[in-house]
Amino acid sequence: MGKFDIFNWWKRGVRVTTPLTKAPKGSGYPLVWHQIQHGDFRESPYWEMSNEEIRLFEKEVEEYVKKKPYLGHEALDEWSRSRWSTYQKRIQKLRESHVEYENKRIHLLKKGFLEAFDFDVWEESISECEGDEMDLYEIYKRKSGEKRNEQR
Repeated sequence: MGKFDIFNWWKRGVRVTTPLTKAPKGSGYPLVWHQIQHGDFRESPYWEMSNEEIRLFEKEVEEYVKKKPYLGHEALDEWSRSRWSTYQKRIQKLRESHVEYENKRIHLLKKGFLEAFDFDVWEESISECEGDEMDLYEIYKRKSGEKRNEQR
C-alpha cells in the first residue's frame, strides 16, 4: 500500500493509469489508437473495490461474532451499524469515483474519435459494437469513412 493520501483515502492506494496525451513520433496511427493500446479506456477498478469493501465488512462481522459468541443480537446490531458507517463512506466515495472515471474516459474516447476521423458517428458505432474498445475503433473508422465518401 502506498503513502496515505488525505485527498484519496477511500482508494486504499490504488492508482489508475494516466491517459497518453501524444502519439509516438513517426506513428501512422492516431492518438486514440495508442490510448486504446495503452489501456486508457479499460474499466475503472473502483466499482469492484467498493464490492470488496462490502466483503471486508462481512468478514469483519463474522470474525467479531466468532470472537464474542455470547454477544446479544442488539449489541451485535449496534456494533455492526457503527462499523458499517465507516465502510459505507468508503463505498460511496469509490462508487462516485467510478462514475467520474467512466464519464471522463468516455468523453476522452469520443473526443479522440472526433479528432482522428473528423465525423461524429458515435451513436451508430456504439449501437453496432459488441466487442471491446479496439472493435469500436474499427467500427468508428469504417463508419466515418463511409460518411466521408457520402459527402463527396
